Amino acid sequence: MIPIDGTPASEKKVISYQEANDSVGGYCHPSSHWTGGDPLDGASWSALGPLALMFGKGYAVVISDVGNNGDRDPHGVFAGKFAGHAQLDAVRAAFQLQDSELNPDAEIALFGIAGGGVGSAFAVESAQSYAPELDIVSTVLEGMVIKPRTFMETTDSSVGAGFGFATLLGLEPWYPEMKLNDKLNPVGRAIADVYRDECQMPAYFTLPFVPLASLFEPGIDPITEPSFQRAYDDNVLGHGAPASKVLITSCAKDDSPMSLVPAADARELADTYRSRGTDVSYQPTDCSMDRAFTDPYGWGTDLFGMQTIDWIAHNFDN
Repeated sequence: MIPIDGTPASEKKVISYQEANDSVGGYCHPSSHWTGGDPLDGASWSALGPLALMFGKGYAVVISDVGNNGDRDPHGVFAGKFAGHAQLDAVRAAFQLQDSELNPDAEIALFGIAGGGVGSAFAVESAQSYAPELDIVSTVLEGMVIKPRTFMETTDSSVGAGFGFATLLGLEPWYPEMKLNDKLNPVGRAIADVYRDECQMPAYFTLPFVPLASLFEPGIDPITEPSFQRAYDDNVLGHGAPASKVLITSCAKDDSPMSLVPAADARELADTYRSRGTDVSYQPTDCSMDRAFTDPYGWGTDLFGMQTIDWIAHNFDN
């Protein structure tokens, strides 16, 4: 998406945006959102504020599509390496599209939130080896799962239990040893059959406070299940050293139903990147329910990452 504002496309900065890709369903991703297929999904409407600010500053925006190729079968949408490469490949594709007239040497910022934040983190961690030709100057990572195992522990029996269950479904295609249907009980299989073809809104809020183990056969704990551990370990963030500047923002405290990612994980990731020489800005947000009621606009705009756009602009200008 390239705003028409008098500045030639060849002179524009580029933002590679990975939305809150938290849906397993094949038609729940950006190429459906922006063509009328599912305009009310949380990933699309939560992107409206940041996109307006990006367009207001004249940036060209590339939105990477993860898992939507018209195939109804589930894809590994929560596999971080897959999402990260998709985000980098999307920028390459935009530069190769002659009609875009974008400059392949343009400065680039990566922007990712929630499920998209996982993809952006893997993208920036692998960029030097996977896409060294891209001039990535800054990266915004917001509210993403940093350690899948602790995320599962946090969502278990919480208001976000459905998101934990969906995470398993979105990992299985890349980790076939998980064999979820063999381990789920009849209720769990019935819910999985629905979730595999549904978008996050409102489907994943249908399991509030449900213990995840209650969806599995007796004796199987989805947090400690041996066949799930490779998927958890393979998707932990912090194995690379981003060359771009990085801003990490997430809930400062575990004091809200929106705090599905432990605050300590975000702080630890910031420290890990810094220890490897990355220029990191950690800017936690107030996600408390007190603020949700007293300052709903500020609460919502921070939750969607609108407060980070000026940081991106500063790094483009410097």
